[in-house]
Amino acid sequence: MEKSHNRAQHNNSMCVRAHAAALLFSLTFLPLTGLAAVSPRVISAVRLRLFDLEQLMMMKLLVFILLVIIGVGAAGIYGALHNQISYTVSPEYFTKFKFQQFGYADTQAPERIRASFVGFDASWWMGIPIGLLIGIAGFIHRGYRQMLKISLQAMGVAVAFTLLFGLCGLVYGFVQTSNFNPADYRYWYLPDGVVDMRRFLCAGYMHNSAYLGGVLSILAAWSYHVFVKVKTKGAL
Repeated sequence: MEKSHNRAQHNNSMCVRAHAAALLFSLTFLPLTGLAAVSPRVISAVRLRLFDLEQLMMMKLLVFILLVIIGVGAAGIYGALHNQISYTVSPEYFTKFKFQQFGYADTQAPERIRASFVGFDASWWMGIPIGLLIGIAGFIHRGYRQMLKISLQAMGVAVAFTLLFGLCGLVYGFVQTSNFNPADYRYWYLPDGVVDMRRFLCAGYMHNSAYLGGVLSILAAWSYHVFVKVKTKGAL
């Protein structure tokens, strides 16, 4: 039954497109040839179709704006939660580096809370390009509800991908620093007085990997959009 319904919708859509093409041809060439006027029924159907398309585009634009806003919030929250992991790895990475960098050295709040503040401040802006690019890809879906639903799922894919990439960076950091030479990190900021330098460096590996993962996550989100589109047998 569902396949029959979809086939009927497709046939109706093809019929309207045929009428639209006929109207465009008629409005362009018939006045020049003096042939009969286009049927009022065809004109009405095309006008209705154009109105529907305009309404659909307006709804998709609203969804697009909403996705950017959600992206900013999601990126900020992700950063706050991400820093709970990196703070667990190396509190010194924050107490001797990040708190000073982001102006939270003298803030009257527990260190873990301040670590979340740092994470939000450091990552919320990433939600703008991520929301824009994931939202743009969402236009390939037929309806605005589909666009919203699948784009939110794609955003979840991006968050998961970024987290996984950051954790891989953490593991890579532990491997790289098993026997490390401080001279190899002369281009890193290494403050004085760090007690556990290895953990400090591992937290740095995790943060750097998370930023790279955030960029690559856009490709993962796009791939998810295309995968869903192809899976549902929709035309790209």
